[in-house]
Amino acid sequence: HHQIRDTGKKEHHYWARTRLRNQDLPWESFRGYLERFQTEEHSETSVIVDGTQSMIWRLKGWEDRFPWADEPPYTNADLIYSVTPDAKILVMVRDPVKRLYSDYLFFSEEEEDRTPYSFSVEVKEEVTRFKTCLAGKSLRLCCYDSSNSHRVRLNIGICICYIPDWKARFGDNLMVIPLEDYSSDPVPHLLEAYEFLDLPLPRAVDLQAFIDNSPRENSRHSKDANKGNMLEETAGILQGFYGEYSRQFAAYIEDDRFIYNYTK
Repeated sequence: HHQIRDTGKKEHHYWARTRLRNQDLPWESFRGYLERFQTEEHSETSVIVDGTQSMIWRLKGWEDRFPWADEPPYTNADLIYSVTPDAKILVMVRDPVKRLYSDYLFFSEEEEDRTPYSFSVEVKEEVTRFKTCLAGKSLRLCCYDSSNSHRVRLNIGICICYIPDWKARFGDNLMVIPLEDYSSDPVPHLLEAYEFLDLPLPRAVDLQAFIDNSPRENSRHSKDANKGNMLEETAGILQGFYGEYSRQFAAYIEDDRFIYNYTK
């Protein structure tokens, strides 16, 4: 959309990461973060976007900062709301089983040992570890636990743990879209998002033409595809793990599109 300003990158990682680092460094300070959005094309009608995914769920190190707390006393939603309460939050949610395997393979260029077999082993370990956490702690605490695996990020797919924190702050200024629906028919979902952002709506035919002539982002690399799909056993374990959480989230958000058609 012509009113959405390009800042040169999709993810800025301020709220989830760099705000906790050396604020004396200009590029890691809050002022430095704001300056990234001050482009020459900026105007009063411009919409600026920070597409950092991890701001939804990442609160790493909160236990050290608040050792007295049983659960995180705040989230990134609270921080952003305190700075810009009229912000609009748009979250795209994917089937957590597919998301987890895609996430695992995405970093395979950094760590060559990632295969469907290593994924299976690590999933079993992380599911066991997470269930052990739940035996003595709340779901919310286990999801925000800073010791969660950085390789098999099981917790990220538990939307019922994170989205309520954002809904509590932003209310109707929160919109959640299923990735699968967007991918299969992007035009109506983009128009819905533009309306949510109070942007003038382009013609559907023009939007479709733009999509048809644009490169596809974040498609699966051939190197990842050559590693093959996850093992059926692993898929079954994950479907069993995520199934109830997905049903709870669908009920919370009042949208059955987030109930995935698992066979197990």
